[in-house]
Amino acid sequence: MKKFFKFIVILQLCLFVNCISYASDFATEYNAGYTAFSQKDYKTAVKIFENLLDQNYDDYHVYCLLGISYASTGQAEQAEKVFIKAIEKFPNEFTAYTFLADLRRAQRRYPEAIGYYKKALSLSSMPDDGRKFYENLINEVIEEQKAFDNTQANFKPNISINLDMNKWELAYAKGTNHNWLAEYGLKNEDVINYKWTQLVTVNFFSTDVYNLDIKNYYNDFINALKKTAESINSSLELEVLSQSDSEIYFIWSIKGRNEFEFCRIFQQPDGLYFGHYAQKKNSYTPVEKENILAILKSIKGPKQ
Repeated sequence: MKKFFKFIVILQLCLFVNCISYASDFATEYNAGYTAFSQKDYKTAVKIFENLLDQNYDDYHVYCLLGISYASTGQAEQAEKVFIKAIEKFPNEFTAYTFLADLRRAQRRYPEAIGYYKKALSLSSMPDDGRKFYENLINEVIEEQKAFDNTQANFKPNISINLDMNKWELAYAKGTNHNWLAEYGLKNEDVINYKWTQLVTVNFFSTDVYNLDIKNYYNDFINALKKTAESINSSLELEVLSQSDSEIYFIWSIKGRNEFEFCRIFQQPDGLYFGHYAQKKNSYTPVEKENILAILKSIKGPKQ
């Protein structure tokens, strides 16, 4: 999602000036939310901006800042809904279109991203000094899409995995022989746009380029999950199933989210592999657990 935050400064400069014109009760809470946002305390910003909308302050800037705050805490679906609502309520303001375009770009939905950028350019609210920027950006996104399409078409992960390919398919694969990501989804589900119910993901980092220690990699991953949970006022639920110097199996979920994930991190001579099995449901049966672990165990690289 890094690309998504590239253009926030454009909105920030406008919002701070505009806030002084609001009624004092709104301005006090708005300024508190904006301060939290500026300090990257997105968890607090989300609570404040949500509260303003709950109080029926139907304000464009609040929608935009709330959407960015959602995205900054990894809640892409919530961010999307807020930006779409901002566009519906304020169709002549350009910034929400650009933020939704940034989100689409980060999701690799390039045609939609280009469409939203072009819509923003067509609006009179787009400042003259911003037009050239977004015209150049559209050309950049077009070239990025070409590179992505070529990489996706040509790259195939060098692994074996025991999935029933009558039900599953390789939905996305990108990278090089030294570092790649592959995602397997159920057929007829939209993995690229996060509209899946079950997902198997495999990451690879080659020994030739990356000097990764399995325990450090695991600890960094868990710490990142804890920060994500904290940012949305929740907690991480973690169970380590087995652990050795070369392999770790564990299950994690964030409390309150309708999703769990089984993981296997393992090392072999060519590099480090990270297999994930995610499913959008709250619980699993013993049989489901056994089947999921069997799939993760089946992941093998060329030198295993």
